[in-house]
Amino acid sequence: MTYKTILLHMADPRRARRLLEAAVPLARLMDAHLSALCVKPPFVVVPAVDGAGTTMTVDEHRIAYQAEVKKLKEIFEAATRGQQLKLEWREDDAGFVNVSETVIEHGRTSDLIVVSQADPTWSYTNFIEEPDR
Repeated sequence: MTYKTILLHMADPRRARRLLEAAVPLARLMDAHLSALCVKPPFVVVPAVDGAGTTMTVDEHRIAYQAEVKKLKEIFEAATRGQQLKLEWREDDAGFVNVSETVIEHGRTSDLIVVSQADPTWSYTNFIEEPDR
């Protein structure tokens, strides 16, 4: 079996290099298109307690995660620099859905989706790592 399109879900800069160590050689071996995807976490909606108040939307974690996105892109570019591969960097926003749905949407046209295992010690685990569970 050959893979022509590989989607790599990159979420955690601490583990990104390990994922790339698996995905890049596989993409090279299969002459596959390698797309790295980073998804901004969803908003957190806090409903009014009494049912009559105002619902609140929280996005501080989304703003903070932008620094992680920048790091992930730099890691991807460094790991693939000089490689004779078909490469693509993608960023998407989960908005009000979970990250899993966003990764699956991107993965529908891929032959293989590469994700890491969830890390319960990572501060963004609850927002980002549903696809990794």
